[in-house]
Amino acid sequence: MTDRALVIALSLLLSVAVVVLAFLIAGLCCPESEYKFGVKAGGWVKYIVECSGDPHLWNVPLTYYSPMDVKWIRVEVLSVSENNVTVKETIHCFDGAEHNRTIIISPARPMYPSIRYVIPANVNAGYRLPVNLVLPDITTNEHKKIGELLINETILSSYGGVARQVNVLKWSWLYPYSGNIENLTELYVWDKMTGFLLEKKWQSYFLGYENTSLSTVLVKIVDTNLWHMGKETQSIWNQICLWAIASCIVAFVAIATVAIRKSSQQDKPEQVSRAGDNDWKEGKER
Repeated sequence: MTDRALVIALSLLLSVAVVVLAFLIAGLCCPESEYKFGVKAGGWVKYIVECSGDPHLWNVPLTYYSPMDVKWIRVEVLSVSENNVTVKETIHCFDGAEHNRTIIISPARPMYPSIRYVIPANVNAGYRLPVNLVLPDITTNEHKKIGELLINETILSSYGGVARQVNVLKWSWLYPYSGNIENLTELYVWDKMTGFLLEKKWQSYFLGYENTSLSTVLVKIVDTNLWHMGKETQSIWNQICLWAIASCIVAFVAIATVAIRKSSQQDKPEQVSRAGDNDWKEGKER
């Protein structure tokens, strides 16, 4: 190899090394997001709103309307990027009025859970949701700041007759109201596979009267294009039974297959032994 060819080869190797090093540095400086969204543009969920008691006592109302006035809510994904999801929320009232707004949702952006319609897919219990809440502390008569809420558990639940793995967030706080102490409990349920919100529920009662709810507001999925919604008569237990039966069939086939193989293996030495006996008899006759 001539000196010129050697210089060209070394230059090419150096160029390749620089390119590889640049990719490695970029990967270290800008690591891939730990979580990914499970929704795509065009995906939507429709919710119904159910109220009981006096929802006006609840101090987290739906946007611009009393919950009693809202008939349904529809949320559609407009766009999805690596860091955020943009959705359109449509609130439809019984009198025909509608209110639309666009919400940009980011896993790292503090926001109230009631408008966090999408979280990353396939997260589990302990996943942190950033919030920026300032709540009254009845023990000190001051206010305390809450910076995050954690997913409590991942369970199997049924929505529209369809069994789904869901992530549940439930938390409570106390609030002084008309000389009493009101307990406010919030429940949020997100589909694990897609990260879309399935249900949100607000319930309140006075301390000492736990069995008497002051008000309850429930927002729950009734339709979606993310999966086929079944009928409520299709119980989750029916689906579990079907899976159990299918598992038993698979297990039976596997056990039968193993038994047949073991039986055939046990027969082989006996055949060899018989063949040896024949050879011994033939030798003796000779």
